[in-house]
Amino acid sequence: MEASPTDALPMEARSGKKPFRILSLDGGGTFALIQAKVLDDLFPGEDGHQVLSHFDLVSACSGGAIVAAALIEGYSPRQIFELFDNPVNRHALFGRLPWYRSLLQLMTGVFFTLEPGWLSLFY
Repeated sequence: MEASPTDALPMEARSGKKPFRILSLDGGGTFALIQAKVLDDLFPGEDGHQVLSHFDLVSACSGGAIVAAALIEGYSPRQIFELFDNPVNRHALFGRLPWYRSLLQLMTGVFFTLEPGWLSLFY
């Protein structure tokens, strides 16, 4: 089959429709740091509202939801990266929650240990 001249055009130019763009931000403190850095590399100098204007839908959980919330508030990806890169802030956002652990132990009899990036169960 021979290639047509339109094959070299981007999808939106070929179909006449703009593609539906989704920004998906996964959870975890390390992922949030990486996501903020990648967004800063892709959209240098743009604030959060400008970055979000490139997408039709945003989906996020955990650390990614913090990135999404900061973008909604107008923080630039660089500012978000600096927020996560600060060890004090990172611990405040993703540190242990003693009240939560105690409550779970009381209710379930299961001991939870929060390690970086993992939830471990001990019976």
